[in-house]
Amino acid sequence: GLVGVVTRKTLVARIVAAGLDPSTTPLGALAEPPYYTIDADTPLDEAFRFIEENDAERVPVVDDGRLVGVVSRAVLQRRLAEDEEPAVDET
Repeated sequence: GLVGVVTRKTLVARIVAAGLDPSTTPLGALAEPPYYTIDADTPLDEAFRFIEENDAERVPVVDDGRLVGVVSRAVLQRRLAEDEEPAVDET
């Protein structure tokens, strides 16, 4: 199952600002449970709405508690834009 996530903010705060050595600090010491996860069967538009509402950049995708990937706001925006039907010029 998913153990935890590490963000850039966590790395800066817990390693750089704390003066720890990144070559000797194990990742597991920094991993935190994710604030949010999204189920793998969530429709794309619903997932995008969820990410927007929670002002998240990336969210782990889980299937029955098992990590299957990570979805990002940017990827969802691109994918949803591709799926939109082009406007039809009726003139």
